[in-house]
Amino acid sequence: MNLQDDSLDLVSNFFKILSDPIRLKILCALGSEPKTAIALSSSLGLKPAEITQQLNIMAQVGIVNRDKSGSSIHYAITDSNVLFLCDMVSDLLVNS
Repeated sequence: MNLQDDSLDLVSNFFKILSDPIRLKILCALGSEPKTAIALSSSLGLKPAEITQQLNIMAQVGIVNRDKSGSSIHYAITDSNVLFLCDMVSDLLVNS
C-alpha cells in the first residue's frame, strides 16, 4: 500500500467512523433501501436521538446522504462499496 500522509489521515478517519458498532448496525439496516431515523430506531431498538446523532456523523463524512421529503428525512448509503468493505473485513476476521 502506498498512501501519502494526507491519504493516511483520510483512511484512518474513515475507519474510525466505521469502528462504532451502532454505526455498523445502521449501515446494515440501510443496505437495502433508504430509511428514516424513526424506521431505523424501530428496527434496531435504539432511541431516535441516538440514531440521528450517528447518522449526522456519517453524513458529515459522506458515508450516508439525506433526502428530505416533506417532513421526513430519508437516509441512504452513498456508495455500496462501504458495505462491500465491511463484508470483506468481516470475512477476513471470521475466516482467519
